Order: sequence, then C-alpha cells, then structure tokens
Amino acid sequence: MKISLQLAVTSLVGLVIFGLLLFLPAGTFDYWQAWVFIAVFIICTIVPSIYLLVTDPAALQRRMHGGRTAETRTVQKVIIAVALLSMVAMIVLSVLDHRLGWSQVPAAVSLVGDVLVGTVLSISMLVVIQDSYAAATVRVEESQRVISTGLYGLVRPPMFGMRSQ
Repeated sequence: MKISLQLAVTSLVGLVIFGLLLFLPAGTFDYWQAWVFIAVFIICTIVPSIYLLVTDPAALQRRMHGGRTAETRTVQKVIIAVALLSMVAMIVLSVLDHRLGWSQVPAAVSLVGDVLVGTVLSISMLVVIQDSYAAATVRVEESQRVISTGLYGLVRPPMFGMRSQ
C-alpha cells in the first residue's frame, strides 16, 4: 500500500477508535476535554507524520511499522499488549470518572494535562524527525549512523551504551 494512503487509513482508523474510547463511555459528544485532547493528539502526531511523508517517507514507513506484529520476541509482544491495554483502560476510566462525577477536576488541571501530553508527543515526534532511523521497533540498519545533535545532544540514548559493550 502506498505510504500516503497507509498514513491516511491508519490516521482515520486511529481517530475513530480514539473517538469511540472517549465519547462512547462519556455517553455524549458534549465533552470539551475530549475534543481538546483529540486536537492535541492530531496536532502532535498527524501533523509531524505529514511532514515526514513529504520530507522523509522512509522514516515514516519505519515509524508506522511497529507494535506487537513487528516484534519478534514473545516477551516484547506481551509488554506491548499490556501497555496498550493499560492505555485503553486509563482512557476509559478517565472518561467514566468524568461521566459519573467520581472526582472534580478543575478545567485548568485538564488543560495542564493537555499541555504535558502535547509536550511529550511533540518531543517523541521530534526525535523521529531528527533521526530518520528512529522507529517503533528498534533495529540497527547497515547505513544507520549515530545521531549526536539536537535532542540526542542532550541525552544519551540507552542503545549507545549497549553498542559499546
């Protein structure tokens, strides 16, 4: 499948699933926190993905090929499945909290949470943009080089230590 079509389908399916996870348990579309969260998610993931589609389609392809199906070790598949289920449970539980009024969360706290989520997603996408070999599943490729500028100039990725041992 052509990468642009794959990106469009993946993004659309992801947004539908995300919308279902947010609005179905809420029982309403009148849920501004969910709309803001979806906007933050779109801006911080789909916009950089479109940028990669235009500037570095190979990096986008590596980024999109991940998850349980891309892993070869069973333990990694289990970890990814548990992480995904935990994330789904966290979203649904948060929505049910909102719907059933278990706790009162001030609007400012919701917005700070959106800023934090946006910051983390943006940093993650910036890493992929700065290192075209960054992918959902770590692999060392023949022409790959060590990146030591940008965000990689501030931190030492764990893979660097493993390569030198």
